[in-house]
Amino acid sequence: VELAYLVVLFSAVAIVAPRPIVADGMVWYALSVGLVSFLVAVAFHVAIRRIPGFADRSVLSSSRPGLRDVTVRDATSAFLLAWWWFGAGFLTFRGPFVNTSNGYFGSWGGLAASGSWASSCVAEIRRATDGA
Repeated sequence: VELAYLVVLFSAVAIVAPRPIVADGMVWYALSVGLVSFLVAVAFHVAIRRIPGFADRSVLSSSRPGLRDVTVRDATSAFLLAWWWFGAGFLTFRGPFVNTSNGYFGSWGGLAASGSWASSCVAEIRRATDGA
């Protein structure tokens, strides 16, 4: 997951580094998409290694019977999916990764990786609610 985030981050850095003053807002947005998602993913992975049960902590309690609480894992994957949904769309349709390049494929790879993680969380929620 983090690899796609780093590809977008470094692709944006490659655009900004030679001429930071000339870089437009979309290049800075590309930097933020890569950097924020990378930091969120790394922080999540560090936290689950150092804090027992961190990923399964409840963030939002369900008041409806048969539904399980939303966990840190669910919330993080949903955030990254939404972040990359907009990120991949804007970065590849408006710029700076309109042409096929590392940044272009990294953007769609970031969305695919985030989507895969979110879908595994949804499958886990379905299993939990079906068993209740």
